[in-house]
Amino acid sequence: MAATALAVAAERGALEALEGSCRTAIGAHARTLGTLMTLTVEALTPMGEERFRQEGTLDLASLGSDDQRLKAVRDF
Repeated sequence: MAATALAVAAERGALEALEGSCRTAIGAHARTLGTLMTLTVEALTPMGEERFRQEGTLDLASLGSDDQRLKAVRDF
């Protein structure tokens, strides 16, 4: 599976987990370098007074099949 498709799945999974919509200040950015995927998620309070940011890295090579990779990045 293409790295772009996996990155999009990771970003959408993060936004879904946080119940993000066009009315919430939540962003997710996934990027790959070799077999490593890094996902950064950031959320702001409604008035922007507080910012919450989390980042994690996942080794795609350790996940096996395309189906396993897709599930893992959605749950990332």
